[in-house]
Amino acid sequence: MQYSSRLVCGLLKLQDRFVPRLFKHQYNFIIPVILLTAFVLVYPHAASAQRYHVRTYSEGDGLSSTAVKSVIQDHSGKMWFATRSGISCYDGVKWETYGVNDGLATLSQSTILVDHRGTLWALSAEYELSVLENGKWRFLARIPGNTLFGNQHSRMVAVRDGDNPIIIIISKSRDLYCFREDRVEILAERASNGIVDFFGLAVVDNDLFVATSGGLMSVSGDSLEKGFRLVEGSPRETILSVAYEESTDMFWLVGSDWIGQLKDGIFIRISEIRELDTSLNYGYYSSIPDGAGGLYFGVETWLSRLDDRNNIEILNRNSGLINEGTTSLFRDREGNAWVVGLRGISRIINDRFAGYSKDNGLFDDEVTGVVQLNSGVIVLAHPLGLTFLEEKIRTKKITDDRQNERILDLARDDKDDIWLAASNAGLIRIDRNGRKTIFGEDEGLELPVRSVLFDAEGQLWVAGQGKVCKYRDGLFNEFVLWDESVYGNHNVRRLFKSDDGTIYVGTRNQGIFIIEGGQVRQNPIGDDLAARSIYSLFKTLEGTLYVGTYGGLFADVGEGFERVSSPGPEIERPVYFIVDDGDSNLWFGTDNGVYRWNGERSDHFTVEDGVIGRETNRAAGFVDSDGKVWIGTDRGVSVYRKEHDIHGDVAPLVNLISLETSSADYSFDEDLDLSHSENTIIIEFSAISFADEDKIMIRTWLEGYEEDWGDPYISHLRILRYMNLPPGRYVLHLKATGYEQPWSEAVSSPVIAIAKPYWSGIWFRLVVASIALFIAYAIFAFISQKRYARRLKTEVEQKVLEKEEIEKELAKAGKMRSIGILAGGIAHDFNNFLVGIIGNLSLLEMSANLSEEDRELTGQAAKAAQKAKALTSQLLTFSRGGSPVREPGNIENVIRESAAFVLRGSKVDCRFELPDDLWPVRMDADQINQVINSILINARQAMSEGGVINIRGRNVERSPDGKGGQFPATGMFVMIEIEDHGEGIPADQIDHIFDPYYSMKDEGEGLGLTTAYSIIDKHKGFLEVRSQVGEGTTLIFYLPAVKEMLSVDPPVKERQSLKKARILVMDDDDTVRTLIVKMVGMAGHIAGEAENGTEALELYRKSIEKGNKWDIVIMDLTIPGGMGGKETIGPLLELDPEARAIVSSGYSSDDVLANYEKYGFRARLAKPFTAGALKDIISQVLEE
Repeated sequence: MQYSSRLVCGLLKLQDRFVPRLFKHQYNFIIPVILLTAFVLVYPHAASAQRYHVRTYSEGDGLSSTAVKSVIQDHSGKMWFATRSGISCYDGVKWETYGVNDGLATLSQSTILVDHRGTLWALSAEYELSVLENGKWRFLARIPGNTLFGNQHSRMVAVRDGDNPIIIIISKSRDLYCFREDRVEILAERASNGIVDFFGLAVVDNDLFVATSGGLMSVSGDSLEKGFRLVEGSPRETILSVAYEESTDMFWLVGSDWIGQLKDGIFIRISEIRELDTSLNYGYYSSIPDGAGGLYFGVETWLSRLDDRNNIEILNRNSGLINEGTTSLFRDREGNAWVVGLRGISRIINDRFAGYSKDNGLFDDEVTGVVQLNSGVIVLAHPLGLTFLEEKIRTKKITDDRQNERILDLARDDKDDIWLAASNAGLIRIDRNGRKTIFGEDEGLELPVRSVLFDAEGQLWVAGQGKVCKYRDGLFNEFVLWDESVYGNHNVRRLFKSDDGTIYVGTRNQGIFIIEGGQVRQNPIGDDLAARSIYSLFKTLEGTLYVGTYGGLFADVGEGFERVSSPGPEIERPVYFIVDDGDSNLWFGTDNGVYRWNGERSDHFTVEDGVIGRETNRAAGFVDSDGKVWIGTDRGVSVYRKEHDIHGDVAPLVNLISLETSSADYSFDEDLDLSHSENTIIIEFSAISFADEDKIMIRTWLEGYEEDWGDPYISHLRILRYMNLPPGRYVLHLKATGYEQPWSEAVSSPVIAIAKPYWSGIWFRLVVASIALFIAYAIFAFISQKRYARRLKTEVEQKVLEKEEIEKELAKAGKMRSIGILAGGIAHDFNNFLVGIIGNLSLLEMSANLSEEDRELTGQAAKAAQKAKALTSQLLTFSRGGSPVREPGNIENVIRESAAFVLRGSKVDCRFELPDDLWPVRMDADQINQVINSILINARQAMSEGGVINIRGRNVERSPDGKGGQFPATGMFVMIEIEDHGEGIPADQIDHIFDPYYSMKDEGEGLGLTTAYSIIDKHKGFLEVRSQVGEGTTLIFYLPAVKEMLSVDPPVKERQSLKKARILVMDDDDTVRTLIVKMVGMAGHIAGEAENGTEALELYRKSIEKGNKWDIVIMDLTIPGGMGGKETIGPLLELDPEARAIVSSGYSSDDVLANYEKYGFRARLAKPFTAGALKDIISQVLEE
C-alpha cells in the first residue's frame, strides 16, 4: 500500500540523515531496528507492511538447520536448501537431510544449484564444491581465494559447453571462478578490466550475466574465453543484484540507490531507494521478480518489495515471514516466492489478499465497517473507534463500552462527514475536522442504533431497535413499517438501498420490509426463523435480488424467494455482506471467509487462503474506487487485489518412485514379475506442488483390476496400497491436481505381473484330480458295500446304527463335492485318459482271438471305465454347471429311473401321475437326472418317518404363475411337480433355499438345489417352490417342450460297405491321437495325424494341391498353447467350404459341443468313446 511504503521510505531517510555512512555500514542491522522502534514509540499506529499469506518452515518441520543460506528447485519439483547443518530436501510431504556421512566435505553449506541436466551442485562455507551422484555427494575441488569478509557468502550458477556443465562461482575474494572438466579456472579477477567487484550472477539461454561495480556484463557460456562485454543499455555504475524475468524478457537491476529495468537495450530507472551498503558485510544482495510487476530484494538483515506502482514496503515478521531479512530468494515453477534466512524458510503463497491488523497500526483487530471518502482515504470502523488510512495512519477513539456502544454500521455524506450507528451510544457524526456530534433519544431516535444509510437523493435513514427514521430539518421522523400492537417489535438489523431508489429493511426475525414509493410491503423470505434473519441484500444490474440470511443465501426468482442452489452460488451458512467488485464478480462474506461468484464458478477463500480472519462483519464488505475488495473480519481487514491473483496454470509434477511387497522393494525401471505371494503391493509416488501441499488431489486407475479412473481424493502420505490382487498383468496410471491447478498428465507404471500359484498348474491339478477320483471311487464302493450289508441284515439290531453310519458316510460324500469343483476343472484331461482306456478296451472286444473268459473280463473293465466316465461327468456338472448337450427325449423315463434309485430301501413310496401324451423335451438326460435326484433326496429327508411322494406332470401352453416376473409371456412347457408331505419350509427361509451352502438340515452341504437351479436355467426352463409349514413342500420345474413328437427308432439297417476314406486326426495328446488313428484303421479307413490346428491346416492344404484331399478331419476342441478345433474350423472352411469336420472333446461347458453345426462341424464325438461309436460317426458323416 502507498501509505506503508511512504512510511518505510521515511524511516530509511531518517537513517541516512542522522547516521554517518561508516557507522551505518557497521551497524546496518541494528540501526533500522532502533529507528523503527523509536518511530513506533512516537507514532504508535505506524505500519511497516501488510500481512502476507505465508507458510513457514523450521527445524520442527524437518529442516536440518534454521540458518538457511540458499534455495533451489530440481527438475522433479523438490526444493533443496543449503543450511549451516547440511543440505535439506523437501518434496511437500517429507524432509531428507544430507550431511558429512552422505559425502559432504563440510557440514555448513553456502550455495546450491541445479544444472541443465538436473544435477545438483553444492558449495560449502569453506568453498568446497560437491556434486550429488546416485544419492551421495562427491567432493570435487576447493575454490581458491583469500577470505576478505567475515561472512561466508557466495553466488554460484551453471552454464554449459555443449552438454557439459560449467559452474561459475564468485569466491570469497570476489574473484570469478569456473569449474569445468574437473578443474578450477579463474574467469576474472577482482579489480580487473576496470571492474572493482562482482556482486551477482544470472544465466539466460546459456549466456552468463554478471552484476559488477562497472555495470551489467555478459559472455556466452560456450565461449567464456572471449571475455566479458557490457550489456547494451546497462548503466556503467554499481549493480548489486540482477534478476531475469522470463515472462517479460526483462532484467531487474538493483543499484546502490535505485532499482531499474533493462529490456531490449533500453534501461529505465523506476525507483529511488536509500543508498545500500556495498561492503557486503551481511552477504550478497538477492532479488527475484514477484510475478505481478514488482520485485523482492534484500539482504540478510532486511527484505523489501517494490510493487507494480513503484511503492516500497518492508517485509518482516509482522508481515508473516519467519525472518527479518533474506540470504537467498527463489521463485518456483508455480510462482511461489521462497524467502530463506537465518531463522528458517518462508514461502509466500499468493498475495492476492493484503492483510492488516492492529500490529500494522490499526485501531483494533476487528473491523466492523469500511467506507471511502471523496479524497480517496479509506476509513475502517472498529467496535470502539476508527482508522484513517492516509499517508500516515490516523486513529480515533469513539466510544468506551464494547458491549453496549459497539459501532455496527457507517456511511458518509456528500461533505465527507462520517455517520456511525453506535448501538446504545446513538448516531454519531464525525465531520471533516474530527468533531463528534451525538444524536439520541432527544432527537427522536430509538436506541440502540443499528444501521445508517444515505439514499440516492442524499436523504439520511437510520434504523433503531424497532423503528426506521428519516432525518429532515434537524429532526428524525419515524417511518411506520408495521403496527407494533399487532406484529410486535421486529428488531431491525440493517438498511439497504438499490439503484432504483428502493429502500430495504432487514430484520432479525421477520424477513425484509420493502419501502417503495411511500408504500411498505413485507417479504418473510422463508418459513424457518434462520431464513427470516436478514444480514445482507444486493440487487444486481440484471435485476436479481440476493438476500443473505442466517440460514444461507436466497434469491428472488420472480415468484418469491428461494434458496440459491447449484449451479448458482450455493451458500448454506450465514451471509453477512454482499458486494459487486465491478468486474462481474459478487462477493459474499460469511462466518468462514468469503465466496466469490463470477456467474459460472464459486471460489471459497478462508484463512487458509490468505484472508486475515475467519468471520466477516455485516458492514465490512466494500469495493473502493480502484476496484479493490475490502473484507473486514474479526482479526483485521483483508484487501483483495486482482492484479496479484495469479492463478497457477502449472500442474503438479507426478512421479512413480517404488513398489514394495512383503518380500522385496522394486523400482519402476522395467516390467515387474512378482510371485503369487507378492500380491499385496504398496506403491510410493510423488505429486509435488507448493501452491498448497496439503490440498493435492490424485486419481488412480490400476488397469487390469479396475475398470476406469477412481474418484479424486487427497493423499497425504503419497502411497497407494492394493491388497490380495489376483494373478494377472496390471498397469498403474496416476495423475494429480493442486490448489487452483489443472490436472497433470497421467504417469503410468511398467507392467506389474503377478504369477499364478503353483497349485493352478496342470501337473498339480492332475495329481489332485487323480487322488480325488480314487477317493471318490473308494467312497462309492464303500457306500455300496454298506447298502448291501444293510439289506442282508434287516433283522439285526444293528440296523439303526448301520443306517446312521451310512448317512454319515453320505455326508462325507457331500463334502467331496468341493473336491469335485477342482476335479471339474480338469475333466477334459481325464476324459483324454479315459479315451485311451475305453478305446483300447473296445478294440480288444473287437479282437477275434480273444477267449470267452478274456472277453468277459474286458467287458467288465469297459463297464467300469464307463462308470468312471459317468462319475467325471457328474463332478463337472456339479462344479461348473456345464452347458447341457440337449437332445429330444422322454422325461418320464428319467423320472422313473431316478425315483427307483433314490427311494430304494427307504420308507418313502412314490406315486406317479404322468399322462401318456406328455410332450417330449429337449434335455441333457444326465443333468436332468441329477436335478430329480437332488429334489427327491430333499423330499425323502423331509419325511424321515416315511410317506408318499407325488410326482405329477402335465403340458402347459401359457405363462405359469411365478414370483419376480421371471416367466415369459407365452411358451410351450412340460411341468413336473414333486410333492412331499414333510415339515415344510418357514416363509422367512423359502427365498434362500437356492442360495449356495444354505441348508436346513444338519447333513448336507446346501449345494443340491443350487446346482438344480443352475441346470434348469441352462435348459431355458424355470424352477419354483411352494411350501406350507406342517403340510409339505412342492418343487415345480418347467422345461421347454419339443414341438414335434418323438419318432420310433426305425429298425437298424446294416450299413452298406463304404469306400475307404482318408481321415485326418488332430489331437495334442500322443496317446489319444495314436489310439484314434488305430481305431480309424480298424474301421477300414486310412488315417493321418496332426498335433495342432496349424499342422492340420498345412496337411489339408497340401492334400488339396495333390488332388487327394482328406475326406474327414477329426479335431480335438481345445489344445493348450495351440489352435484347437474351435480356432481351426474357420480357416479350414475358408480353405475348403466342403470340408467335413468332426469336433471331439470331453464333457465341456463350451457352446461348440452343444451347437456344433452352428460352428461348421458335421458331427460331435464326446470323449471317451469306443471304436464302434467312432466307426458309426464316420459312417454317418460319409453318408451325408
